[in-house]
Amino acid sequence: MTRSKRVYVWLTDKEFENLMKNVKKSGLCRETYLRQLIEGYEVKEAPTAEWVQLIHLLSGMANNLNQIARMSHATGTVADWCAIKEMQEDVREIFIKVKNW
Repeated sequence: MTRSKRVYVWLTDKEFENLMKNVKKSGLCRETYLRQLIEGYEVKEAPTAEWVQLIHLLSGMANNLNQIARMSHATGTVADWCAIKEMQEDVREIFIKVKNW
């Protein structure tokens, strides 16, 4: 898509500061941020480093659970109790982080 229209907007210092603060929180560039607002999207804040860490922990746990489930299904027993205990610790860590948010 080619953008051929340009819009000029005059802002006060306070309006510009608010715009740039919101742009920074979103993690988007200013132009993309404004286009999304114009299109009616709800622009959300970019995830924090802690949030990304929690997502990685959850992804790792899901992967481990899938591996244990496949092994259990194939053998008819649960053989990796250590992995289950590690996941319990990961779950506790996640709950502590979410609780402290």
